[in-house]
Amino acid sequence: MNGGGALEEALDRWRLDAGMRGVTAKVVCPGSLEWGGAAGTLGTLPDRPMRVDQPGRVGSITKAFTGALVLRLVEEGSFSLDDTLDTFVPACPGGHKVKIRHLLSHHSGLQELQTDDLVFVAATCLRLFHWWTIDEIIAWSRSPWPMYSITAGKWKGRGLQFEPGTDFLYSQPNYFLLAKVVEVVTGESFETNLRERILEPLGLDSTVYVTRDRNPRLSGRTNAMGFFRRAMPTWLIPTYNSVASAGGPAGGLISTVDDLAAFLRSLLGEGFLSSASLAEMLTFLPAPSFGPAHEYGLGINRERIGDITVIGQSGGIPGFQGRMRYVPDRDVYVTILTNTDPRPGAATLDDLIVRFVEILDESARGITSVRPPHVGSSAAHLQATRPQNGP
Repeated sequence: MNGGGALEEALDRWRLDAGMRGVTAKVVCPGSLEWGGAAGTLGTLPDRPMRVDQPGRVGSITKAFTGALVLRLVEEGSFSLDDTLDTFVPACPGGHKVKIRHLLSHHSGLQELQTDDLVFVAATCLRLFHWWTIDEIIAWSRSPWPMYSITAGKWKGRGLQFEPGTDFLYSQPNYFLLAKVVEVVTGESFETNLRERILEPLGLDSTVYVTRDRNPRLSGRTNAMGFFRRAMPTWLIPTYNSVASAGGPAGGLISTVDDLAAFLRSLLGEGFLSSASLAEMLTFLPAPSFGPAHEYGLGINRERIGDITVIGQSGGIPGFQGRMRYVPDRDVYVTILTNTDPRPGAATLDDLIVRFVEILDESARGITSVRPPHVGSSAAHLQATRPQNGP
């Protein structure tokens, strides 16, 4: 399959349409195509061209790594997906009802913190040098004091918002609690577990879980969630400590498009997890707050974009965006990282994925008019998964 030139052209055109400073992308069709590209600049002083191996902050793509780590520990017999939270972390709201699987799938009912608690958001912006620890985030999320919800526009309690397992509420603290469970059962830090059980075995040498002692300064451009009319360079911010640490096990990874593609291929198509664990991960439930075309599994999601179904994760953290996607009916992996916040009304990362798939389809038709797009064994397995009606 050939199409690298068209993919490169599409990447550069998309960057201009989206108003991005720089972007990197990787497209893999196992056995027929492996392409990587970069467009734009790093946004540094002095400025330099973007490289395909340039690392970026991946935001919530981190959740797929945390989910894989939890499932590996389940395979080792450290705990069960149906164990309740209070077995490992005391004094959490509804801890005797919330199961490990509820945390992974955002069906715990626990309130969102990092993007919804006005006081927490203010504290993160005003205390730029502060490093949030896992224990601090958990303590804040289980505080008895009410919070002012940005989305609801009113004060509300921090207790369970619904009975665990009955609804969906995207909540970063779910993944901080999972990290705490990992630390309790192993006696080692979350960072050590992630490195020794995921990153090193898969050879993901360019992927870093940020810590107080290892938080590289990367240049991105942020509009502070729309607060600024024009995006400002993140290097103007004295430190990224408070933002990076608020992501933690829910959004604190730095990686490259190469590493993200290698991770997703290992996860979905190369047997990194047992078939039983992968089946659990790919049991998708409705995620209505994300829209009718979106479903969530255990650390990974599935949605319709355009006319295609994709499986993987998306992420965003001030100054950076990312996508890590698998298209099962084409057996295609696509990973993208940018160093600029999205601009309202501009082309999106999902638009770029759809265009990449169109180019691959056009290229395949150019080779033969009768051979369908290649569907590998991993695609067949993923297509066999269907939404379930219960948690």
